[in-house]
Amino acid sequence: MIKNALAFVFGLVEIPADVEAEKYIWELIADFAAYPENWLKIWKFPNIEAKLIYNVQCHMYEDVRGSAARIIGLLVHNNEIYAKISQNDILVKLWSLLLVKTPYSVESACRALMPVMKRTEGLPDVIRKIRSGIFILMNLLESRNPDILAGGILLLGKIIQDKLNLEVLTSMGALDIVFRIITKETYPKIRAALCYLIASLGTHRLLNFQIGHDGYIPIVINDLKSDDLNVKISAAYALWKLSEDPINCVILHTHGVVEMLENVYWLTIEIYKRLLVDVCTI
Repeated sequence: MIKNALAFVFGLVEIPADVEAEKYIWELIADFAAYPENWLKIWKFPNIEAKLIYNVQCHMYEDVRGSAARIIGLLVHNNEIYAKISQNDILVKLWSLLLVKTPYSVESACRALMPVMKRTEGLPDVIRKIRSGIFILMNLLESRNPDILAGGILLLGKIIQDKLNLEVLTSMGALDIVFRIITKETYPKIRAALCYLIASLGTHRLLNFQIGHDGYIPIVINDLKSDDLNVKISAAYALWKLSEDPINCVILHTHGVVEMLENVYWLTIEIYKRLLVDVCTI
């Protein structure tokens, strides 16, 4: 039944329509792509790869470009699909979408880039070779739109896992921008992105210690109490990474993180389990 519904929706793509109708059709396909069982079904549609690449690069309607990015970001979790679409220099094409003005398209591109970057060999060099790539990222971090800002922080968190990229972006003031808002922003997407950024900083041993020393751990612990599931998961991930430093582990223990994690036992996430083990063994 789902397959027939997908085929029907995709068939509408071939029917001439105004851009508003086309926008909703691709948004609907993106909604279907949110379910892993649909990935290969979508990928087997005629010329789907070419259509997605064209839409990301060239479509006149920016929201259609955003939906194409969103679809790609979901489909690439499948190994077979990623192996094929990565041959089209998809990372650079998605990065170019960060220059458009529509928040939906920029955020979709940011989130699509995350799984693509995770699987890109030699990612640090690839990022540095993108023309004006770092400057584009800096513009996202200075955006007043919360969705764009959240997407920019996510990208920053991924890119700074490389030491050289961390040094470059730090010298450009990227971390200064983010840490100015870390206690002010309440938008859930931004909170989740900030926790992911802190987790990424925690992969660098000295920064891991510095984050605890500068008093940021209680801020992340507060995010662990969030009603938003994505914020809660990101906070748990950040605390797990920070717990690799023994002094941070003591801080977590004194703030009652063990009890907090036990109170969310219903959330069966591996990060929670591993963090609980780390903190309990100090």
